[in-house]
Amino acid sequence: MPSNLLNRPIIMVQLQQLRILIAALLAIPLFLWMDSPAGDVTFGNGQLTANIAVFTIFMVGVLHCNSRTRTAMLIGILVGFLGECLFSLVLNMYHYRFDNIPLWVAFGHGMIFGLVYRASRKPLILRNTKKLKIILLIGIILFSTFWFFAENDAFGFICTLVFLAFLIVAKKSQLFFLLMFYVVLYIELVGTYTGTWWWPNNLSSIASLPSSGNPPTGIAVFYFLFDFAVFYIYLHAINRVTLKRYRRFEQRLKANP
Repeated sequence: MPSNLLNRPIIMVQLQQLRILIAALLAIPLFLWMDSPAGDVTFGNGQLTANIAVFTIFMVGVLHCNSRTRTAMLIGILVGFLGECLFSLVLNMYHYRFDNIPLWVAFGHGMIFGLVYRASRKPLILRNTKKLKIILLIGIILFSTFWFFAENDAFGFICTLVFLAFLIVAKKSQLFFLLMFYVVLYIELVGTYTGTWWWPNNLSSIASLPSSGNPPTGIAVFYFLFDFAVFYIYLHAINRVTLKRYRRFEQRLKANP
């Protein structure tokens, strides 16, 4: 029997581990299209339609995930909404088409955090961590360099360099953040293409430099702040038992290097 037939069931089982993330990535263009000028033509009020759709999917996800992921997703809603208000409404770094913060965006932050976190813990991903890190890093460097020249994206390139520097510090979460980089970049490319939001050609309305692409690459660096806030609130304000367990584990590592 041909070897490819023998391997096919194994491949299918492996892909099933990531089926939720794959389904989400396929659905994202649809949700972003809803909240776009084209979506308004189809639904009348595309943003309202997107709000209802994303909220529904979010509730389904909350009901079917474990308590840790559920809590992190709920924290992510609050942290994400506050971050959107700061970066979009106050600093004017980017603009949604109605100059507001759509309701679906807050739930989207929680969903993306939960999806990437669960995907990064799947056996298929964990077994290939070293190879994936190398491949993902090379891809980031190549695309950021290309976008820098193609879109005059100095801001995004700087963000990518900061992102890579943060990876050196976040050794235990490198794979999570690398995966998050690609998911965020994917969402940004689709969202700006559909006209759901847009980035000006500089850092913000406050500063004229550096130049920025639409979207800037490396914007996932701000997810370091987002994820840090989510983890900090979860460990210090909600689940101190996990924090104590984590510190005991670190002490054992230091005692037995």
